[in-house]
Amino acid sequence: MHKLHEIGFPLDKVIDGFGSALFPPAPDFLIGMGRTNDAILYGGTFIFM
Repeated sequence: MHKLHEIGFPLDKVIDGFGSALFPPAPDFLIGMGRTNDAILYGGTFIFM
């Protein structure tokens, strides 16, 4: 959704979405969120309708 927002797509037009991003476990919450974001940016797959 962030990428759609950045390119100016109206988010209220999104009907449904699905995504997956694999990332390794992390020792704490902040590192885990960083790994999640990295996985989404560099290797995630998403489908929006």
